[in-house]
Amino acid sequence: IDGAARPMAADGRPVAGWIADGVYVLLSHSGITLAPLLAELVARDLSERDLSALHGGRLGPYRPVSLIG
Repeated sequence: IDGAARPMAADGRPVAGWIADGVYVLLSHSGITLAPLLAELVARDLSERDLSALHGGRLGPYRPVSLIG
């Protein structure tokens, strides 16, 4: 294998959140090191579906809305 696509934000930070109704994304370059923390935070997001927290919480800076406005 010569290479593979590694989808991630231009700034290299993780992206986690809803981008459309029923569509949740999680992108992370550091999957091995961040997996335990991201799994816990994403599990909370998916179980609570608290849309009022879209811009807040520990995942706030990593929401897709921060990338696409």
